[in-house]
Amino acid sequence: MTAGDGAACLAYVHGSEVAHSWHMSMIELWMHDLARHQRVMRGGLLAMRYGTGGIVGARNEVVSRFLGRAAEWLFWIDTDMGCQPDTLDRLIAAADPAAGRSSAACASLRSNTRSTGWAAT
Repeated sequence: MTAGDGAACLAYVHGSEVAHSWHMSMIELWMHDLARHQRVMRGGLLAMRYGTGGIVGARNEVVSRFLGRAAEWLFWIDTDMGCQPDTLDRLIAAADPAAGRSSAACASLRSNTRSTGWAAT
């Protein structure tokens, strides 16, 4: 992995449960990533379990660990959310390369008739 190769570290913190929409999103995202750019395959995964009241500390620790990696992007998905398989590709395509290493987040869910019960918007 080299700087500028588009590698993305997939990150999340979790308690004892994750939402079905998140689980399905992860399966679809990994399949999409494997079939295309392998951004996440190259950037790796950072997952951390937290206990009661520990979510802020867990998030800070994950970000600290990310900063010690060579991955260019941090792609964070809360475990109560879902996303489309190509969300990471679309975010990177829309990013400003002059801004340097940065992060951004946006998420919302709406109910629909999809088998997961949720869809990212």
